[in-house]
Amino acid sequence: MSEKKISFSHLGKHSTYIALVAVLLIFGVLTEGRIFTPMNITNNFIQNGYLFLLTISLFFCILTGNTDLSVGSIIGLVGAVIGILYVNLQVPMILAVFCGLLVGVLIGAFHGVLITKFGFAPFIVTLAGNFAYRGIVQYLLQGGTLGPLAPQIKSFANGYILSDLRVAGINLVCLLVPVLVAVIVLMGEMRRQREAEKYGMQKSPVAAVVARTVAITLVAAVISYFWNAHKGMPIIVLCLVVIIAIYNFIANNTVLGRHVYAVGGNCGAAALSGVNVNRVMFLVFFNSAFVAAIAALVVAGRVGATSTNAGDGYQMDAIAACYIGGCSGSGGSGSLVKAIVGAFVVSILLNGMTLMGLGSDVQQMVKGLVLLAAVTFDVFARSRSEG
Repeated sequence: MSEKKISFSHLGKHSTYIALVAVLLIFGVLTEGRIFTPMNITNNFIQNGYLFLLTISLFFCILTGNTDLSVGSIIGLVGAVIGILYVNLQVPMILAVFCGLLVGVLIGAFHGVLITKFGFAPFIVTLAGNFAYRGIVQYLLQGGTLGPLAPQIKSFANGYILSDLRVAGINLVCLLVPVLVAVIVLMGEMRRQREAEKYGMQKSPVAAVVARTVAITLVAAVISYFWNAHKGMPIIVLCLVVIIAIYNFIANNTVLGRHVYAVGGNCGAAALSGVNVNRVMFLVFFNSAFVAAIAALVVAGRVGATSTNAGDGYQMDAIAACYIGGCSGSGGSGSLVKAIVGAFVVSILLNGMTLMGLGSDVQQMVKGLVLLAAVTFDVFARSRSEG
């Protein structure tokens, strides 16, 4: 392979990270550094917790070559159920949350059955669900807002982990984060080295392993510094880290994960090789609705209430995050970690444009152009590296 092809291959491989750095630098200049204040960075994680969750749910759908257009309306419906049960019917919050999650589970099972047993196209099923669930929300809430919700759900979405646990002005949780990240990354690198040696593959140079570990640890340390300068590490971040770790393990280290990639890559070939395509599709869309229900808790907790427009259009930002993260529109290709980085790009776009005081019309245009540019760059880099 020529040096030129290799360079384009590396560009395509790292395009998501390049986009993240570029967006940070651009808005750092345009906002005169306001985007880098500790309060703004911490709030960015809190305000966009739903986006990272929806990115996880839609990632697996997009891997199969499909998408789920109903997740935004599921957020609204789950929130409405929780609000009605807790505010109007005085049901304990824990029971209201359980019922809300149950609604998400039932919707996921309903979608899965329509897609696998009746052969409905996922696009049609989820588009119909998007309209229907939004209509139900409008009927239940009559255009109003229900609140306030219990302090526990607000703490889940807006709270901080041991924010008062400080020594010499340093929050111990924030101090521990980069240390844990360094240990986890190093253990992962060592595991990959052992697997490469076991299967006779080329191992990464020691310098590259050290460089990756140091780079990721430095990023964690910088973020922890900003958290420490504000109120500490948000609770939602810990929840997101655990969820992302679980789903990343499923995607990369389980039979189900390999089957999802196989179905997206070539559904017919996957079926001939023994993959239960219907089972995979059912689980993917069941999971999508379930994770959307969890995102509803984050949305409801963040504002402390439920409203008619909760979740409206959220699926579009998550779809954009997946494609900016390098997911293939035809399925079978993508990385959950890069999709999460894509969600960071979208969140920084939204945050930066808000700080600049841009209207929603300009924000929509910019998001569209950035998505188009990211996909164009990815396609161009892939074609040059393969051609």
